Amino acid sequence: MSAVIDMHNTGTDLALLPWAAQFFILIAISTAAFLLSLPGLVGRLPAWRASSHRALLVALAFGYVAPFTLLTAQHLHAASWIDWEATLIPFYLLGLGLFAWLCLRPALGRVADRTSSHARIRRIYTALAYGGHDSRGPAVAAALLCGMGASAVLACTAMEIVRLTGGQGLPYAGYALRHALHGMTLQGVLGMVATVGLCLTLFLLLTNVVPWEDG
Repeated sequence: MSAVIDMHNTGTDLALLPWAAQFFILIAISTAAFLLSLPGLVGRLPAWRASSHRALLVALAFGYVAPFTLLTAQHLHAASWIDWEATLIPFYLLGLGLFAWLCLRPALGRVADRTSSHARIRRIYTALAYGGHDSRGPAVAAALLCGMGASAVLACTAMEIVRLTGGQGLPYAGYALRHALHGMTLQGVLGMVATVGLCLTLFLLLTNVVPWEDG
């Protein structure tokens, strides 16, 4: 008597991989930039102040653009990790935004003083600075909140990649990248260009809105 073996093969939709990889890269850049902002803005190391200020703006630009790639991926494939990321990303972005505001308040206050001849602009900067006080204690607490959120997002994404790839992890990620480049469509290229352009535009906008002046 012969037995019939029914085999089912499961796999990951390769159309999702470029968007998932793009999201992970943006979040990784944002997290790395956030860590680079700590020596100057939390540790108060003079040699790091200017570079940490720019790193914080990079963290903001890439961090707040990353969810847009996740929303695009959600339309392509309903994966479990998207639900987790949708829960954890606001936690990270909330901590990052609060940390950035607490660190940039003095700079916003100085810009308000410098634009005293423009009443409307001065009112906007004065409202954003909210007194322009240097709040190191709350900034450290916000940095801890942001760090926990970033760690949760990266850990969740890494575990899901390991689960979906059967433990192959980084080698499979390299294969996914080669596959994405080999089969890149015009829509994918335009999407990547738009994402990079949006990150750079937001970074330049933040650089002009909150210029660095060592006070």
